[in-house]
Amino acid sequence: MQNQPTEFEKIYETWTRTKLELHAVTQRLQQVHQWLPTWTGLHSNKEAHLKFKELSQRRTELIKELNRLQQGELKKFFQPGFPASPGGFEPSREKLEEAVLIQKVQEQSTQILPRPRGGGTEPPPRTLVLWSYELIEYPSIRWSDDSSATFSKTIYPFNPHNNVQRGIVSTRCRINNPAPFDWPFIEEEHDWAQLMVCAALSFDIPAPSEDSLVFYETKLMFALAPDFSVRDYMFFGSCLLFEQHDAATGAPESMGDFEHLGNGYRSSPGSPLAHNEVVSVARNYFVPAGQPSKVHLGFQWNLSISSGDGGTFPYFVDRFIVFQPPGSDVWGLKVTQVPVKVV
Repeated sequence: MQNQPTEFEKIYETWTRTKLELHAVTQRLQQVHQWLPTWTGLHSNKEAHLKFKELSQRRTELIKELNRLQQGELKKFFQPGFPASPGGFEPSREKLEEAVLIQKVQEQSTQILPRPRGGGTEPPPRTLVLWSYELIEYPSIRWSDDSSATFSKTIYPFNPHNNVQRGIVSTRCRINNPAPFDWPFIEEEHDWAQLMVCAALSFDIPAPSEDSLVFYETKLMFALAPDFSVRDYMFFGSCLLFEQHDAATGAPESMGDFEHLGNGYRSSPGSPLAHNEVVSVARNYFVPAGQPSKVHLGFQWNLSISSGDGGTFPYFVDRFIVFQPPGSDVWGLKVTQVPVKVV
């Protein structure tokens, strides 16, 4: 016999659904230029400004509802003297959230939020923390004004099981572009060489049973250890993202398909060398029922040098890192699929 939800679980479920809907409504308002023209064409009997007003009013209502829950019904459970559970366990706020609401996520585990009570039939949201088992290297670009330039590129085999707290892709890249011979009084023009590398982890998101908004979040880092002994250089590195809304079509084909995340790392003579940038990712997109999708997270490494040798420091590697998403103790992409009604 399935245990009945506690009062706390019921209130927290309402709070979670309200928060997710607020996120979705806010995104639609921020992206109104993308969908409103098409919506207007399909609903000619309604004026566009009325739809926008409706969304704005709904957002205001959701904010008020969240405030009411947080300051009233939900808050009372976090006051001193919270009653002990039947087992005599009186948790702290952090332990309560961990024990009651966030079950420890193991590899590819699934958390199902309770269905609405009172005879409702709406499917529950589903939350997963997904690992990637596929590292895809996209075509690199190499060019040089001098045929004697050499390039080295190594992306080490990826093992998702190396460390459950972070997924790491290690790489080492380098260019050697010999300086031209300098005559006693005439300096020859210095040639340039360039190497661009792109690789990404592919996260497979299962098909929802209903039309759904797919929310995903995690934290990334591209940790660089560059080293240069050159006349001149330009270096750029960044984390990358690509949403593949249909897993069967539209996969990225080259680094040009990706979106750059964060500020990236741009360096030229006089700039600091070592660089670590943490990037938080929190996005969402819509998928129809039965359609699996993918999210690709990766990095770009791009170096141009003139007369000399440069790249990853010889005794180190550059690392693209995926950390634990919020509320998880394993690395990966946290995905929540929220059933929605398309209007």
